[in-house]
Amino acid sequence: MRTVDIYIISDSSGETGEAMARALMGQFPDLEARFLRYPDLTEPAEVDSVISRILEQGRKSSSLVVISVVLAEIHHSLVEACQAAGLPFIDLYADAITTIMKAFDVHPVMEAGMTRKLTSNYFDRISSMEFAVRYDDGKDPRGFLKADLILLGVSRTSKTPLSMFLATKGYNVANLPLLPEVDLAEEVFQADKRRIVGLTVSEAQLFEARKNRLSTLGIAEDADYIADSRIEKELSYARSVFDQLGCKVIDVTDSAIEVTAARIVNYLQETFGDEAKRQLGQEAMI
Repeated sequence: MRTVDIYIISDSSGETGEAMARALMGQFPDLEARFLRYPDLTEPAEVDSVISRILEQGRKSSSLVVISVVLAEIHHSLVEACQAAGLPFIDLYADAITTIMKAFDVHPVMEAGMTRKLTSNYFDRISSMEFAVRYDDGKDPRGFLKADLILLGVSRTSKTPLSMFLATKGYNVANLPLLPEVDLAEEVFQADKRRIVGLTVSEAQLFEARKNRLSTLGIAEDADYIADSRIEKELSYARSVFDQLGCKVIDVTDSAIEVTAARIVNYLQETFGDEAKRQLGQEAMI
């Protein structure tokens, strides 16, 4: 397998550039990529030093520069330096920004690190993560009446990871494990059924997930938790709950958290539009 060097040069943290570079290189499984980040370039004079360090590696034919820069002077210097050195490069922002400008007749601020700023969205995400922790696993049924989304499902259907992931997108999520022996909280029936999503999964995948969980906890594999009859009973009960509530159901079999989350967000936005995220006051968290 051929090893290549991907140099991410940024006027900010370089996180966006590296994430994009990793996504792109994932399309080339025959290449083993090493990602090297040069963040926080704020002066044009720093460009020559960075390019010189790249050339000193002596691997120009196996190198690619990812320019993740919006500051005009730095960007111009980097493009010129890469061209002069014969280094291939990808310019992440220039074409995209130009296209957005033309499409919407707007002008960018051209300020580095905008995605890291402590905006109101940032604090909303922190609040949503606190919400997810507070109302995880049905700890407090009052959360069902405040949540943007209620996730229902049997154990090991990724309710908690999904709740936390969606919280990073600013959604207030409560979740509840479904057990045939435990009655549903009255608040579940009082909540807007459109804000309830049931999670289901194949019996085979649920067995493997539970088996791995027991192994991690050091519990014997013959526990009732992974018995075929128990899994079938729980999934059947979950289906009956979903039917009773008339809620949206999503099959998470072989689905990554990010993919399932995207499906849920699409559903919420299609259903509620701008009201997909409720505006909860601080008192609503109590």
